[in-house]
Amino acid sequence: MPFSKTGGVIRVLMLDDNEDDYRITRKQLAEIRRERYELDWTSNNEDALTAMANNSYDVYIIDYLLGPKTGLDVLREAIEKGCVKPVIILTGVEDWVVDNNVMEAGAADYLVKGEITPEVLERSIRYSIQQARMAQRLYHMAHHDQLTGLANRALFWDRLEHLLKVAKRTKQIVGVAYLDLDGFKRVNDEMGHNVGDELLKIVADRLVESMRDSDTISRFGGDEFVVLIENMPERCHSQIVGKKIVDVIKQPIVIDGFQADVSASVGISLYPDGGQSADDLIKNADTAMYEAKNGGKNQFQIFDQPLAAE
Repeated sequence: MPFSKTGGVIRVLMLDDNEDDYRITRKQLAEIRRERYELDWTSNNEDALTAMANNSYDVYIIDYLLGPKTGLDVLREAIEKGCVKPVIILTGVEDWVVDNNVMEAGAADYLVKGEITPEVLERSIRYSIQQARMAQRLYHMAHHDQLTGLANRALFWDRLEHLLKVAKRTKQIVGVAYLDLDGFKRVNDEMGHNVGDELLKIVADRLVESMRDSDTISRFGGDEFVVLIENMPERCHSQIVGKKIVDVIKQPIVIDGFQADVSASVGISLYPDGGQSADDLIKNADTAMYEAKNGGKNQFQIFDQPLAAE
């Protein structure tokens, strides 16, 4: 099975200020018969960082010494910018300190120049890609709801706290919509947990389809979902979001011939007026959600300070 998703071709970017190293690596990759490789080369750190942040290649090979910066500097910056693809560091000498520093920085492997053969290079690339894919699978399992595939509470919390740091600098409005399904317990009790699980997956799909790609939809557990709305144009946009969620959830649902309709009670809090911290925004959205439920269900409520005093 090819390790690349691009038709069996493994795309490699090499960052090295010595073109001779690039030529040697290109020749070694050409000798490998097990896989096909497409090697690009750059001596520009910024170009490499852009490609790494965009995860444009399957694997990156970076020289340890790059003038004013080291390969580890580039690696750390790339990881901060979202690089999840494996990085192999090239060093001039085998050294325990370098080995330790390279691995602590997040590299998948390091190779010593002069000791690299096509077989050694192929093995390093293959293992690095396998390890990266396994790490991504484990990360996904740890940060996503197993039933719906949505972000779980931990991932939602991380994204919300990160977004609030950005919002404090950019003065953007951030929304948190907390929704609870009206009538879900009846579906579970009367139709069974299998139908209930299918219902939750359908609700998750509807939320994903109705929200923007930049928004984060999370299942907190049971029949509770939370939506993180980035960069809201104006406060009044929260009413559009609330109505959209209510409308999409109340559409008829038929599962295995059963009518399994539910509705949603939705509470929305807005940064900065509806909470300054992640904890406050979630708590206040939850408060507004219960206000919507107590007010008759199948509706949304925007949090304001009087609600907190009730």
